[in-house]
Formats: sequence, C-alpha cells, structure tokens
Amino acid sequence: SREGVLTADSELTQAERKKRRNAKKNARRKVRKERLADEKLVSRLQPSSIHNPYEKRKMREELQMARSKGKVTTGIDDKNSDYGKSTTFFQRLQNDVSNTVSGSDEAGNLRKRKHSSVNQSSSSHKL
Repeated sequence: SREGVLTADSELTQAERKKRRNAKKNARRKVRKERLADEKLVSRLQPSSIHNPYEKRKMREELQMARSKGKVTTGIDDKNSDYGKSTTFFQRLQNDVSNTVSGSDEAGNLRKRKHSSVNQSSSSHKL
C-alpha cells in the first residue's frame, strides 16, 4: 500500500500479494545476476587466484564494496554503439577503413617525396 498505511498480510488482496512476491523475486534475480557478473569479472581479472576460494570471495566482496561506493564504472559508452542495423555498422566500418587507407597513402606519398628530394643528383640542378 503506497499511502503509508500499514496493512497485515491477511488484509492484502491477491493482486497486492502477487505484486509483493514479484518484487521479491525481481530483487533476488538482480542480486543473483550481480553476483554472477562479479564472479565472471573476478575470474577474468586474476585467473591464477581462481583455485583459492578465500581469495576469490575476498575479491568479490571488495568489488561489491567498491561498487556500492560508486568507484566502479561499467565502461565508457562508445559513440559508435548505436547500430540499429547491420548496414550502418558496415558503412561506418567501411568509412573508417577508407579514412585509414587514405591517411596512410598521404603519409606514403610524403615519404616518397622526401626520399626523392634527398636522392637527387647534382645533374638535375643545372645552372
């Protein structure tokens, strides 16, 4: 009951009981999902300490504490992560490749020009 009035369990309607039960289940699912994610992260961070259950539990607890304090972030949002279609992904990929290739061609041409000016013989500079 959202009004702030306390009600006994026997006074709840069927819909209210279902709502509470689903809220409990969702809370349990959320905790279980976070625990599994933490275990995966711990196993990726230090695979050598996987065999020591005490070390593993300690790392998991430290991760929970850091997460509760707000010191852990999930990662940087990539500006290219909004791919709605595969065509947009491949178009961006193609553009990136073409930009990279065109940039390397310009650098290669500059190198060629520098080397050609250094290797010119004196006969090309006639007076």
